[in-house]
Amino acid sequence: EYMGSLLSKLMGAGSEMSPALRSVIYTVGFCPMFLVSGLVLWGSYVMALIVLPLHCEAKFCALGWVELLGFATLAVLFMWSYFATIFSGARNVVPAVFATSSPQHIALAALRSLSDESSERRALEFVRSVVFERTPDGKFRYCRKCSAFKPDRAHHCSVCGVCVLKMDHHCPWVNNCVGNGNYKFFVLFISYGSLLCSYTALCLLPFLFGDIIEAGANVLGLFFVAAVFALGLAGFAAMHWRLLLRNETTLESFESSDSNPYNLGTRANFRQVFGVDSATFLLPLPPVAAADGIRWMRKGDDVESAALPTSPLIGAYNDR
Repeated sequence: EYMGSLLSKLMGAGSEMSPALRSVIYTVGFCPMFLVSGLVLWGSYVMALIVLPLHCEAKFCALGWVELLGFATLAVLFMWSYFATIFSGARNVVPAVFATSSPQHIALAALRSLSDESSERRALEFVRSVVFERTPDGKFRYCRKCSAFKPDRAHHCSVCGVCVLKMDHHCPWVNNCVGNGNYKFFVLFISYGSLLCSYTALCLLPFLFGDIIEAGANVLGLFFVAAVFALGLAGFAAMHWRLLLRNETTLESFESSDSNPYNLGTRANFRQVFGVDSATFLLPLPPVAAADGIRWMRKGDDVESAALPTSPLIGAYNDR
């Protein structure tokens, strides 16, 4: 969000980023991906080719293999979650059923007395049935850059150039927006990142009290890098778990309103992100029966229906 506002200031108020500039930013945005991948490869090299032999020399070979297995497991889950977050951007895009040429579309469609079988009428009724948030003057929220009405909790990202369902923030580390479609993956990414870095630092900690010269610069350097990232990611993960269990986004947490209409209780809030299948909770797989990003339950609604399936109308109008 900060990056988007900064780019807006550089381009001028009300300006939309050109496709060429967006392509350049998108390409450069993959640099953090190579950095993260490089750090994990470095960690793998140190744990497998330096730490394990040191353990074996000290007659603790079994401990070395256990540590390596734990590192490999967390590294796989971390990178899996990371790439799932990066390449799930399409799940965040507002469906085309919300698109229209002007904000007067709903009023005009109502005056045309379209038949109930009309696709335009059906799309109109669908938007009316799922959108509850209004502007201060009581109108539907409309994005002039996307030429589309905004579903509840959706916001326009200046960097991605699209409206994002339940937008949380634009994350340069994943070169993508974090929203309804990849929020589970993002939470797992930072959670496993925190665990991986903490685990690595703890595995390397004994070497700092031994012969540092024998351990080498790689062990010492990896320890400090892992410790710094562990502290940062732990705080970030704790913040997002708090937001998740309150059914609140980062953008919504900045608002001054004291009441959160989407907070349905810890269990229901968790299900909206992670779904109802406990077998997939710890894996970066698409959640089963999680919130679709279009229809949002509010306080007072049936909590047991908080995890809603995708409406068939979304798919029917997504290619219009």
